[in-house]
Amino acid sequence: QSYTVRELYQATLIYSANGAAMALADAVGGTQKNFIDLARKEAKKMGLKDVELYTANGLANGEVKDGKYPGAADDAENKFSAKDMAILSQRLIKDYPEVLKTTKITRMKFNNGTDQTEMENWNWMLPGLAKAYSELPVDGLKTGTSDSAGACFAATVNKDGHRLITIVLGAKHDSQEDLSRFEETQKLMSYCYNNYTYTSLAKGTTFKKTNALPVYHGKDLDVKVSLASKTDVWLKSGVSKDQLSAKAVGNKKLYKKDGLQAPLKKGQKVGTLQIKAKDQAMYFLDGTDYLSADAQTTTEVKKANIFVIGWRAITSLF
Repeated sequence: QSYTVRELYQATLIYSANGAAMALADAVGGTQKNFIDLARKEAKKMGLKDVELYTANGLANGEVKDGKYPGAADDAENKFSAKDMAILSQRLIKDYPEVLKTTKITRMKFNNGTDQTEMENWNWMLPGLAKAYSELPVDGLKTGTSDSAGACFAATVNKDGHRLITIVLGAKHDSQEDLSRFEETQKLMSYCYNNYTYTSLAKGTTFKKTNALPVYHGKDLDVKVSLASKTDVWLKSGVSKDQLSAKAVGNKKLYKKDGLQAPLKKGQKVGTLQIKAKDQAMYFLDGTDYLSADAQTTTEVKKANIFVIGWRAITSLF
C-alpha cells in the first residue's frame, strides 16, 4: 500500500501511529539509523541538553525490530526533560504554526488498504472529546505513553489570543481510559490564567532606572533607550507595569571603543533591554531570569565636531 506524506503525518500526529512515524523517518533519512542521527544533530542545534534518541516513534529500541539503533541496548528508550520538550514544542509552533491545523483534528479516517481506520485523537482535551474544558480551547499538541515514562502530554492552548504550552511527564496511567495527564494539564493551564495577566508593553515604553548607553564621539556622551517594538509579558496577579525595570545592554557590533558609534538616528536599534519585575521572579527556557527585548534610541545623537573631540581628548589626559 502506498501513502502520501500527509496521510502518514496525520496518522502520526492524530493517532500516534508508530508505523507511520517510522515510514516518515525512512522517507527523510533513508534508514531509521540515519534519521535518528539527523534528529540528534538537530537536537544539539536547538540547544536540547537532556535528550536521548534511539527510535523515530518512542518505542523501546528492541521493539522496532530491524529498525533498532545499532549498538544500543534493546531497552534503550527516547528521553526528554520537561524543559527540552517545552523548547521543542515552542520551536515547532513558532517555525511551523500550520502543525496546529492537524493537531486540533478530533477524528479522521485513514485508508489502510483493505478498509478505513477511524482515528480518534489521543488528545482528549480537544473540543468534543472526553476531557475537553470549555474554558480551555486546547488545539494541540501531542500525547505519548510508555511503561517507563507513564502518561505524557505536551499541550498547548490559545485563549483570548494568548498561547500557553504545558508539559506533563509521568502521569498516572492505570489504563488507556486514565485521564490523569489531562487533569494535570488542566491544573497547570488554569493556574497560569488565574494567577497571571498577559500584559502588552507598547513600542517606545521606557522603564525606571534604565541606564543610558555610552556614545563614542557623539555630540551627547550617552543616549537613553526604549522598547523597539511591542512586547508581551505574563505578569503575576498584583504586579503592574509600573513595577517593571530594565537594564540596557548595547550591541557590541555597533560599538567603537567604549561606546556606540555616532551618529545615531532616533529609533535606531542599538541593543537589548533586560526587563525584570520588582515582585515577580522570571524564568525562561534559555536559562535567563529576565525578559529580553530590542532597545531603540529615544533621541538622535549627532557626531561631535573635530574641535569638541580634540578638547575631550586633551581634558581626558588630566
